[in-house]
Amino acid sequence: MGFLAGYLAAQLRILLRSRSTLFWVVVFPLIMTLLFTSLWGKPATPKIDLGLVVEDEHTAIVEGIVRGINATPMVDDLIVLDSREELLEQLRAPPPRGVDVGIVVPQGFSRNISTGRQACLELLYLDTPSSWTNTSLAIARGIVDELSRRIREHFLEAALRYTPQQYRPYVVALAEPVKVRVEPVEPETAVTEAQVKAWIALSMAVVEALFIGLLVGATSFHEEKRLGMLPALLSSPLGSWSLLAARLLTALLYTGIASAVAIAAGALAGAEYSASPAAVAVAAAMIALATLFSASIGLVISGLAKRQEAAEAMANAVAFPLMFIGGIWVPKWMLPPLLQRLAEVLPVSRMADAARAVIVYGQGPGEALAEHTPPTVLAATAVFLAIGVLLYRRLLEKSIEHPG
Repeated sequence: MGFLAGYLAAQLRILLRSRSTLFWVVVFPLIMTLLFTSLWGKPATPKIDLGLVVEDEHTAIVEGIVRGINATPMVDDLIVLDSREELLEQLRAPPPRGVDVGIVVPQGFSRNISTGRQACLELLYLDTPSSWTNTSLAIARGIVDELSRRIREHFLEAALRYTPQQYRPYVVALAEPVKVRVEPVEPETAVTEAQVKAWIALSMAVVEALFIGLLVGATSFHEEKRLGMLPALLSSPLGSWSLLAARLLTALLYTGIASAVAIAAGALAGAEYSASPAAVAVAAAMIALATLFSASIGLVISGLAKRQEAAEAMANAVAFPLMFIGGIWVPKWMLPPLLQRLAEVLPVSRMADAARAVIVYGQGPGEALAEHTPPTVLAATAVFLAIGVLLYRRLLEKSIEHPG
């Protein structure tokens, strides 16, 4: 135990002195968590800049339309223009355009509305094959449809006062042949802004487990060799097992620090966590297991690489793609079907799911473990760790047989 404590204390001193290690363990999770909680932490609501041209007289009806558009949450900016030509100029301008879509209120609109006749509005948009163009047009159509619905209700109410009782259903059907009832369905798990930020923070903790485990495992043999510590460590009576345990504990220590930074940064950004002791214990165990699994892959890399620089490059070559395509940093539902299947069998991804389930969504620890970490995941972790340990032991034995 004295050796392990002294080794970890030495690793902490190295962490504080090494700028690169300090960056990846402390600064990187802090910056990434704060950055992505600010970018992705708010639910995305599309908003448009809408241009409005009023060719009609500025009546109470027109003023009501302007007030209604201003109150629409999907309109970011209502720009009142003087002429149709100015609206066309704004629509045809290169990005960023002045307006996304335009509405023209032609002459006679208020007169037709006030006398019970059909009135006309014009929608102008840039005819380009763009998803944003379609979105902008759909939002503008929704605004016009809502205006039409309210006017129709007003006309219908007035007409029904003068319609005999037996004919009223036919008048209602004539005004609105198909009535649509819109009923929201409450989701089983509502995703709030605070939960999105918590999801990002937990994901950052697992990303750190992935990177730190891989890098510590991949450089475990080469770093001691480079620093000249290997002969002294191998000649000590503690044996190679203590050295291996010290390296794995170093990975867990660094991951613990990085995870604490990511979770604290998430809380600073407004994340809310389920902080029951059982949930925290499960999340900590999952992050620790993810670190050990990553370290086992790193130990395999250590046996394949001839130098520390090559081991670091190979570890990064594994970690960076897995971060994005393994369902760790990018939600699984955003991935193509093939990558979704990969994420389902990748132990680190399943461990991330379990940690997020208990901390972000408040799922019961037993239920989360049963759903996200089946025995196959734990077995795969144990197998990879055993392979990594055997290769690491083989490296140490070869270094004893051939000290140079």
